[in-house]
Amino acid sequence: MNNFKKYLLILLSITILVSCSKDPTENMSKVRITAYLDTIIQDWEGQKEFIKEFNRLTETDLTIVQPPHQQYMDKLIVSFSEPNAPDVCEILPEYLSLFISNKSIIDLNPFIKNSSYIKSFNEEFLESYRTSSGELYGFPTRDGGAVLPILEKTG
Repeated sequence: MNNFKKYLLILLSITILVSCSKDPTENMSKVRITAYLDTIIQDWEGQKEFIKEFNRLTETDLTIVQPPHQQYMDKLIVSFSEPNAPDVCEILPEYLSLFISNKSIIDLNPFIKNSSYIKSFNEEFLESYRTSSGELYGFPTRDGGAVLPILEKTG
């Protein structure tokens, strides 16, 4: 259950960021989030139940795409060439610079500067996901490991 709360906190933060980025004059239909994940919230961890509860609590429409682990990074990279690239994804730290250099992901600082949730992260831990100029492109998912960034919409 503790992992459920961690995942909920991460995805809830994402929902808040996505919701805040909408133009207030737009018709506020249900926010749709596509998450491309590798090791986070797998079927055996109760993925279907998590999605159902997340959607209920946040009034969003979360879809998780989870290709086989051995094909994950290849399929993720290809997904960026598609019209419906994911909104959120899990990226291994060694691939983060690739996504930053091709401008597939965005700096999260403007979205989190006033967030109370950011205080729950150890600042020293976040520093390993910052560029030398201070941009933050993701959050650690589990005690280190992969990064969960918000992706810039293409097109």
